[in-house]
Amino acid sequence: MQRRTVTAILCTALLCSGCTFGFDDALKQVQQAVSPTPSPYPVHEKETSTFYYDQLSEAQKNIYETLMRAKDSYAGHVDLGAVKADDFTVAYQAFTLDNPLVFYGQTYTWTGCSDGDTITAIDYSEGGDYRSQEAEIRNAAQAVVDSVPVESDTYSRVKYYYEWIIENTVYGSEEHDQDVRSVFLDHQSVCSGYARAFKLLCDLSGIPCAVVEGTANHAAHAWDLVQIEGIYTWVDPTWGDPVYLNETDVSHINYNYLCVPDDLLLLTHTITHSAGSNENTIPDVFSYPACSDWSLEYYVRNGCYFTSYDRLTLYNWFIAQIDAGRTADIAFQYSDDAGYQAAADDLFNTGGYMRTILAARYNSVTIHYETDDTLRVISVSLEG
Repeated sequence: MQRRTVTAILCTALLCSGCTFGFDDALKQVQQAVSPTPSPYPVHEKETSTFYYDQLSEAQKNIYETLMRAKDSYAGHVDLGAVKADDFTVAYQAFTLDNPLVFYGQTYTWTGCSDGDTITAIDYSEGGDYRSQEAEIRNAAQAVVDSVPVESDTYSRVKYYYEWIIENTVYGSEEHDQDVRSVFLDHQSVCSGYARAFKLLCDLSGIPCAVVEGTANHAAHAWDLVQIEGIYTWVDPTWGDPVYLNETDVSHINYNYLCVPDDLLLLTHTITHSAGSNENTIPDVFSYPACSDWSLEYYVRNGCYFTSYDRLTLYNWFIAQIDAGRTADIAFQYSDDAGYQAAADDLFNTGGYMRTILAARYNSVTIHYETDDTLRVISVSLEG
């Protein structure tokens, strides 16, 4: 997840701790010495979806736009005028979530009043040639976008990006694992890098996408919200990586978290609606649309979803997969626990019907399997 270090640098001319007037008076006094607010910045004309910007107040949008101007000039120092600290916190989080190419924005120092209520400027802590680094990242990401088959629809593009990130990234901590450099340049990352890389690919393709922060299995986590042909759905590329899932077979991709609805994602993931850090949390800032459409869910879309258990139906489907040449990662999903458990018993228990009939049909067969009890998914590979 995102690590953000903030260090206060006190500006002597702006020290407010001993003042007898309130914040608004102090703010007006400071604003008299700064330049007028520049004309609105065309945020919506940029090649990034503005999911978080669109939820900001006018004051917060002004801060966001100032940060965008600085980004365009690759500035390491950003003058803000004089803004409320809470407004800056919300705007800055929106800015970094909306813009995955702000790879240098993980740490900064701020200048403002000693009580922390007013911020006048920030300096990014990480130095370097932002321009050339961005060009290198952009070129690497654009090469992925250009490699998508020409006739691919939006869903196919999303699936392609999901697969590319998993196949080309080793899950693990490294220097830049909170940003897109980790995926496109270093090819090793954690959830924050996976999620931001996925958003960058979507941005370059004109697919609305947002990085979402929260927890999963009680640990800090990041994943994506994507809109496909008007349908909002969840994508978690990190949880599609078998290395992250500690699976022994790292050659396959787990599709359990490609385009899932709320009914599935929220069994394990909790969305954080607040902004800020544990030291300064601003609650109920960001909202998210309902993801209630199941049509894009991987198993539904691919005819591998069963609403009840019928032995003959599963057997015929299973044999059709094998006859089509598939003997590895034959995955399917049940809508209910009873069907899921019945299918597992028939496949894996000694004397189970499916286990017996498969062994008879193929003389000798070894069944390797994985199960996801939460999503009721069974994945089978045959060796014989």
